Amino acid sequence: MVTADRLILQYGTYAFLAQLVEQLTRNEQVAGSSPVEGSLH
Repeated sequence: MVTADRLILQYGTYAFLAQLVEQLTRNEQVAGSSPVEGSLH
């Protein structure tokens, strides 16, 4: 049986990964449309 804490932990991990991927894709799109790369470092 899966406990509520485990569900929250798994959901939090997936949400974090999804948010991270979304940020990375946004950064790639912005970098592609802009020559500025200093903001990533």
